[in-house]
Amino acid sequence: MKEIPLYIHIPFCRNKCSYCAFYSCINHSQDIEGRFIDELKKQISSYMTLTVSDTCNTLYIGGGTPSLLKNDNLKDLLNFLERYIGSNLQEFTIECNPEDINNEFIGLLNESSVNRISLGVQSFSDHVLKASGRIANSKSVDKAINCIRESWKGRFSIDIISGLPGQTAEGQKKDIEKAVNSGVDHISCYSLIIEENTPFSDDPKLLEDREDEDLLWDICRKALLRRGFEHYEISNFCKKGCESAHNLQYWKMNQYIGCGPGAVSMTGIDGIQRISNPHDLNVYLKGSSVNWSVQVEDISVKDFIFENYMMGLRTASGIDRREFHRRFSRYPEDFINMTILSSPEKTFKLTDKTLSLSENARLFMNSILMKISDELETLKIDFPVHWP
Repeated sequence: MKEIPLYIHIPFCRNKCSYCAFYSCINHSQDIEGRFIDELKKQISSYMTLTVSDTCNTLYIGGGTPSLLKNDNLKDLLNFLERYIGSNLQEFTIECNPEDINNEFIGLLNESSVNRISLGVQSFSDHVLKASGRIANSKSVDKAINCIRESWKGRFSIDIISGLPGQTAEGQKKDIEKAVNSGVDHISCYSLIIEENTPFSDDPKLLEDREDEDLLWDICRKALLRRGFEHYEISNFCKKGCESAHNLQYWKMNQYIGCGPGAVSMTGIDGIQRISNPHDLNVYLKGSSVNWSVQVEDISVKDFIFENYMMGLRTASGIDRREFHRRFSRYPEDFINMTILSSPEKTFKLTDKTLSLSENARLFMNSILMKISDELETLKIDFPVHWP
């Protein structure tokens, strides 16, 4: 049986957080939510058929705010997805906001195949949450965590953003301590990036009360390492063996499908292609008759090779040498020999199984990727590509 990772984008939000650039819409009606679920199911079925896939080895429902869905609509979606869940399911994650967590919601998830909750905390500080446009406050965050700890049967991850307005070094340390003490096995810690067309980018005054974001992120990194979390990917930390199985599919550059407005698929159906759904719910709802108004980008072999380095070297485990050789008939070190030789000693780690970067080198990955990109420009494509 052929398996494939599936990402589902739920576009609904109560409000737009000041840092968020993901596609979402607010003040939606119950009617449009139901129409969206119906269209989403059609696209999932179509893409499973298109990729000749039987089941999903990982699923991830993100957004937007998936936990904002009416319980009946969420149950309808989860029941529909059961047909694509086999015995080899590795992980099924749903993103949630603290204000949506209650016993009824957790009970609904416990009755489904969802086995992992990703809770968007961002900070435990009322001042920081308010300055970032979040609805949640420290009380609702604590209440959500207590509900999850008491009632949830699966795994549990927390998102933290470092460098938000109003955040201090001491406050950042407290955020990490509270996250760790919540009992999670996984913490995503993102350094604030000012994205275009967000409230933060549109109104710089919102960012006046900020400390050095690099310093605050490094405080998080060091605190998590001290508490026994592994830094397995640039922005992700976990207890041993608790990596995000779904996100690893992206970092390994495996084929995956994405459904819902704003979602992206990476497939080998007709060459190497990236298929993007429109960032517009109304356009998406025109449906299969216009192929969901997707945009298809053909990825050149050279660009695809670079993306294998860009994604694989983000992880502590690095690039699987055998899989890279299967895809490109060369080992990863063969294409970037000059970059490796010109880099400081111990920047790269080469073993029989993997090529990876050291912990310190991953902190300065952009400069390394620039060297890799320059070296790949001279690459002659005279070999077949085997993917997916």
